[in-house]
Amino acid sequence: MANRPQNFRGWVETPARSSQSETDPRTERAAVFEAAVLTHMDSAYTLARYLTRRRDAAEEIVQEALLRAYRGFEDQRGENVRAWLLAIVRNCFLTWKMVLARPLKIQAAMDKNRRPRSRF
Repeated sequence: MANRPQNFRGWVETPARSSQSETDPRTERAAVFEAAVLTHMDSAYTLARYLTRRRDAAEEIVQEALLRAYRGFEDQRGENVRAWLLAIVRNCFLTWKMVLARPLKIQAAMDKNRRPRSRF
């Protein structure tokens, strides 16, 4: 993996594949996905980093967004794949933010229901 080229964000770029040797539909789907979506991965990371202000969270959000994009790639409508991917990143961020805030809400509810102890 050390010999593979990386772009300025550190993402590992995959080498181009020849379409003649690919006969498996899953491999063709992956190649089309790589060509259409993975070219916008830097934009997805930039948006996630802007929204979270944290590198680790941004990487996690982009990873989740790419999984969601891969699962829904065949259902994608329209020609603007970048806008579609960035909308998925935004939705992943909102999910991440809700999950992050959930323990705080539970703790606040527990504190509200807790009765003060009497000293006597």
